[in-house]
Amino acid sequence: MTCFESRAIAIRTARWMGKAVMATLLLAAAQGCGGGDTTNTTTPPATGGSGGMAGNAGNAGDASIDTGKGGTAGSGGGYDASDGKAGSGGSVPEGGNDADVVVPPDAPDGSDGATVCTKDGDCVGNAGGPYCDTKTGACVECKPADPSTCVVGMYCDAATLKCTPGCDSVDDCSTVSDAGTVTCDPNTHKCVGCVSDDQCPLGLVCKSNSCEPGCTLQHACQSGFSCCASKCVDISQDLDNCGACAKPCTYPNAVAQCTGGNCVIDSCNPGFENCDKNIVNGCETPIPDGGVGCACQPGEVQDCYTGPPNTKDIGVCKGGKATCNNGGNGWGPCVGEVLPTAETCFTPGDDNCNGQVNEFGAGCVCTPNATESCYTGPPGTQAIGACTDGNWTCNAAGTAWGPCTGQVLPTPETCLTPVDDNCNGEVNEAGGAGCQCTPNSTQPCYGGPPGTQNVGTCKGGTQTCDSLGLGYGPCNGDIVPAPDVCTDNLDNDCNGTINDGYSSGAAGCLCFPLAVSTCYTGPNGTQGVGECKSGVAACNAQGSGWGACTGQVVPSTDHCTDSVDNDCNGVINDGFGKGGTGCVCTPNAQQDCYTGPNGTLNVGECKGGKATCNANGQGWGACIGQIIPDLDSCLDTLDNDCNGVVNDGNHLAPGCACAPGSIKCEGNNRRICDAVGDWGPAVSCGGQICSNTLGCVTCLPGTSSCVGNTAHKCKDDGSGYNDILCDPVMGSSCVGGACTGACAPDGLQKSYIGCDYYPTVTVNHELSNTNPTAHFAVAVSNTTATAATVTITQGATTITTVTVAANSVQVINLPWTTLKTTWTATTLLANGAYRLRSTQPVTVYQFNPLEYYVGGAYTYTNDASLLLPTNAWKTDYMVAARNTWDYSYPGFYAVVASEDATSVTLTPSPTGAAVIAGAGVAANGTGTVVLNRGSVLQVLSSGSTANDVTGTIVTATKPIQVIGGHDCTDVPYGWHWCDHIEESMFPIATLGKDYLTTAPSLPGMAQPKTAIVRIIAVETGATALTYDPPGAGPASIAQRGAYVEINTPNSFRVIGDKKLLIAQYMEGQSVGGGSGDPAMALAVPLGQYRGDYLFHAPTSYETNYVNVLAPTGAAVTLDGAALGGFVAIGGTGYSVSRFQFATGGNGTHRLTSNQAVGITVYGYGQYTSYWYPGGLNLSDL
Repeated sequence: MTCFESRAIAIRTARWMGKAVMATLLLAAAQGCGGGDTTNTTTPPATGGSGGMAGNAGNAGDASIDTGKGGTAGSGGGYDASDGKAGSGGSVPEGGNDADVVVPPDAPDGSDGATVCTKDGDCVGNAGGPYCDTKTGACVECKPADPSTCVVGMYCDAATLKCTPGCDSVDDCSTVSDAGTVTCDPNTHKCVGCVSDDQCPLGLVCKSNSCEPGCTLQHACQSGFSCCASKCVDISQDLDNCGACAKPCTYPNAVAQCTGGNCVIDSCNPGFENCDKNIVNGCETPIPDGGVGCACQPGEVQDCYTGPPNTKDIGVCKGGKATCNNGGNGWGPCVGEVLPTAETCFTPGDDNCNGQVNEFGAGCVCTPNATESCYTGPPGTQAIGACTDGNWTCNAAGTAWGPCTGQVLPTPETCLTPVDDNCNGEVNEAGGAGCQCTPNSTQPCYGGPPGTQNVGTCKGGTQTCDSLGLGYGPCNGDIVPAPDVCTDNLDNDCNGTINDGYSSGAAGCLCFPLAVSTCYTGPNGTQGVGECKSGVAACNAQGSGWGACTGQVVPSTDHCTDSVDNDCNGVINDGFGKGGTGCVCTPNAQQDCYTGPNGTLNVGECKGGKATCNANGQGWGACIGQIIPDLDSCLDTLDNDCNGVVNDGNHLAPGCACAPGSIKCEGNNRRICDAVGDWGPAVSCGGQICSNTLGCVTCLPGTSSCVGNTAHKCKDDGSGYNDILCDPVMGSSCVGGACTGACAPDGLQKSYIGCDYYPTVTVNHELSNTNPTAHFAVAVSNTTATAATVTITQGATTITTVTVAANSVQVINLPWTTLKTTWTATTLLANGAYRLRSTQPVTVYQFNPLEYYVGGAYTYTNDASLLLPTNAWKTDYMVAARNTWDYSYPGFYAVVASEDATSVTLTPSPTGAAVIAGAGVAANGTGTVVLNRGSVLQVLSSGSTANDVTGTIVTATKPIQVIGGHDCTDVPYGWHWCDHIEESMFPIATLGKDYLTTAPSLPGMAQPKTAIVRIIAVETGATALTYDPPGAGPASIAQRGAYVEINTPNSFRVIGDKKLLIAQYMEGQSVGGGSGDPAMALAVPLGQYRGDYLFHAPTSYETNYVNVLAPTGAAVTLDGAALGGFVAIGGTGYSVSRFQFATGGNGTHRLTSNQAVGITVYGYGQYTSYWYPGGLNLSDL
C-alpha cells in the first residue's frame, strides 16, 4: 500500500470515527511516507520511506524505485495492522527490485491459479475482494481492523473476512430505526442502547445493554438529585432521605412530610391533636370520645361578647376578654363587656345599642334633633294668600321643641303687592293703600283728534283696569285717521272726502281724475326715430290710472323690400336675422367664408377668406382670400390636400410611395403600408394606443406610473406593464413612475454588482464530520463611497442587519440549513435560501465554509462562489458539476427562485445519467417543479460514479439562480483528497464563444499547478473548437451538454463556433504542491471582461492569489500599485499575471485597468482551497 493510499484510508476512517482521532491517523499515515515515495509517477532513484506505524490505517512504508536503476529500499520498522508483523526492508541490488515482503508459509503461491497478494493493489478487480489479507496472501472482501472496508451497517467478520450485517462502530447504528439503539457492542456486533454507564444520561445506568434508572459514585444523578443507595432521589422532598441520605421523617401519631429538605407534620392521625405545637413529640393529645381535643391553649386570651347579635360596638355596648382554662378545653367568663339597657332621655348615650339616641324613652318629648313643620297664626289663615308654615327642631335631649322659624303670618292688605296680604282669600280689595280702580274692570276710550271720531272710518274703543287696581291700560279697538288711498272707496283720513290723496302721493293715486296727457309705450330711445311717434291718454274717475295711449306708432320688424326704418333703430333695411322680409345679411357687413370640402378648413394649407354683404342686405359677394384643397405631393412638406397628413399622396404621386409594412398613426388610428406602397385604411386602436413603430399597443414603451411603492412600467413591446417594487429595504421609493435611490433597478447594470442577492447553503455533509464548528458566510463588498445598510432575511424572519462602510468588505456568518447534510435525497426546501438586500450596490461571495481551520481543527472540505444579483438573473441556464464519487457522494445543482409561482423545467444532458428522484424530479433527471420566493430545489446525481448532472438545461418562467458543484469529490478521480466544490452558473444568454483559461499558482512552485478544464457545448449540434497555442485540446464536441476535459498547467485560449460553458477544477493535494484540494470556478467569456473590480480574498486562508488576464501592454493597478509579472499566452495578444497577496488586512482589494481584463481569485489552506471568478459583466452575448 502506498503512503497516499494509507492517508486516504486514514481520512475516511477518521470521518467515520470522528475528528478526535484525525490527527493520530494522519500522523501514522504520514510517518510511513518517506523521501522518494510517490503514486502513479516515476521518480529518480531515491531512498525509500522508513517504516511507519500503521495503526488502524496503514502498512509498513513502501519504497518506489525507478526500474533499472539502483536505490535503497525502505528500512524495516513498520507493522501491519492485521497481525503486527514488521515489514522487512533492506538494500536492493542493481536492477531496482522491490523490497522483500514477508509471506506466511500457508499463503497461496499462485500454483493453483489463485491470486497471490502482498498489498491491496494486487487485488484490483479480483473476485475475492479488493483487499489483501497479508496473513494468507489471499484477496478478501474486507479487513476486520479497517471499518472503512465495509459500508455503514455492516462489519468485517474476522472468521470469513466478509462484510456481515452488524456493527463495529457507533456510525453503523445511525440508520437503525429503533430509537433505543445508540451505540455498538464490540463483542456481539449488535447495535444496543449502551455498553457502559458513561453512555447513559445522568440518572441512568447501563443494565443488560439498556439505560435504566440508577446511579453510582462514578456516574452521578441528573441535576437536582442525589445518589442514595444506588437510587437518584430528591432530598428536598424524599421522606426516607430528607435533607440527606438515610435521614427519614417519622413522628408519633402523625403524618410527616419533607419540604425543602426539612421534616414537618402534615397532619395528625385520627383521635390525636398537636396541642403544644411541638413537632418532636408528634400529636401528643388524644381526643376523648364525644369531646374535643385542643379547644384552646391554657392561658390563651381572646376577644368575647355575650350580648344580642348586632349590638356589639353600637352605642355604649362593647366586648371584653376571655381566658383559656388550665386544661385547654374551655374559656372563662367575658370580663369587661358592656351589654344593652333600657333607653332614657336622662343620659346622652344610646343605652339600648340600637343605633338611636334618646328615642321615646323616659322624659322624652320628641326625637332629638328631629324637624317638623309648624304655624302659630290665627285659625283659618294657614296656607291662605301669603301665609305659609315654618319649621321647628327638637333639642338634643328630646325634651322640648325649639322656635317656629320661617313661617309667614297675616299683614294689612295693600295694592302695592300682587298677593293676599291679610290672608282672607281676596287680593287688593278696595280701600287698600294705592288702589285706583277695580282690578280687571273696563271703560270706553278714543285716541284720535277731536272731531274725527265716527267720521269716515274712525271710531272709539275700550280700556281695562290692571290686575292690581293701580290704573287703566291702553285704548284697544279704536280707529284713528290715516292717509287717504285711491285703492278703495273709503274716507281713510276722516275728513269727509273719498280718494283725495294724489297730491300727497297716497297709495294707488296715479293722476287727477279725468286729466289728459301725451303717451308712448315703445322702447326707450325709439320715440321720434324712424316711423315711431307718441299718442294721448286720459286719467280715470278714481285717479287710479290712465286709459289707453291712442295714436302712437311703436317699432316693428324691419324689411329689406322698402327704404323705411321700421324698427326705429336709425338704420334702414337691417332686418337680417330678425325675420325681416328679403334680408340675407346686414348691408356692408363682412363674414368668414370657405367653399372647400367639409372637414378641410384650417387643415394643412387650406384656409378661409372674407365675403361682404351688398348695400340692400339681400346677398353676399365673392369669398376673397380663401385657399381650398389641391393635389398633394411628397416633394414638399405641405399638406396640400388638407386631409391632416403631410405627403400622403398615393404611390403614383411624386415621392409618395411608402415602405411596405411600415406603420404610421393618425390620432389613435393605425395605417399599414401595403405591398404597392400605398397607406392602407385607418384602423382604430380602440381601447389601445397607436405607436408609429409597433402599431396598436396596450401602452407606449418607456411610459410608467407609480402604484403605491411599485413602478408600473410599460414593457418594451407595449404588450402590457411590468410591476417593479421600489424596495424600501434597498433604500428605494417610487417617484414619477420610476424607482429612486442607488439601488433603483433601472440604474443597475448587468454585472456581478447589485443590491439583491440570495446566499444559498449547498450540500457539504462531510463538514459535519470534519469540523461542525465551521461557518457558512458571505463577504459583502461595498463598491461605493457611501455606507451600505445590509439586511438579511429568511422568509419572513430578519436574520441580521449590518452596516458595510464605503469601499470596504464585511464578512457575515449565517446559520447552516438542512441542505448542508442532505446528501442522499433530492430536496425542495421552502425558504431554504437567505435574501440579502443592500441600500448601495455591492458584490457578494459565499463561503461553504468560511474557515479552513477553526476550533482547533481543519475543515478539509471548502469552496466559495461568486453570487449574482437578481438584476442579472435570467430564465435559462446550463449546469456544470462533477460526476458522483466514491461512497455515493453526489454532484448537484441548486435552483433558487426570487418570485412566487416560478415554474422550473429540467432537461438532462443527452450525455447525462440518473439523479436521485424526489421533489418532483424523476430518476432520469426530468421534471417540472414550482418554486416560491426563497425556495431551493437541490438535485443530486445518483450513486453510480458514471452519473453526472453536467449539461442539464434549467429553464424557468421567471428569473432564477443556479449553483452547480459537488458534495465532496476527488479531482482527478482517485487522487486525494475529496473536497466540496461549487460555483454560481452564468445565464446561457451571457455565455460566449471566446475564453481564456489559466491554471492556479502555488507557494514555492516554479510552474502553475495542473488544473482540469471542462469545456461544455451549449448549443445543439456539434461544436468546433480552436486553440491558441494550437493543439491544446480536442477539436470538437459532439453534441449539446457533452464536454471535453483538458488536464494542463498551461494557459490557453479556446474559441468555439457556438457558445461554450467552461468550468475549471483545482486538483487534489496528492497531485502535488503540498497544499489545497479540489475547488471549482467558471471561466469568464472575453466579452464580459471589465476595467474595474472590487473583490474579496478571505484572510482566514494561509495564502490567497488573483490571476489577472489582460491585453498585453494594458496598464493594470492592484490596490493602487502598478501590477507586473505578466506572461504572454501564446499568440493570443493576452498575458497573465499571478499575484500572491500578503497576509493581513481585511481582504478588500480593488483592481483597475485602462482596458477590459478578467480575474479569478483563489486561496489555499491545509487540505482545502477555494476558487471563484472575481467578477464580470453579464450582458447578453
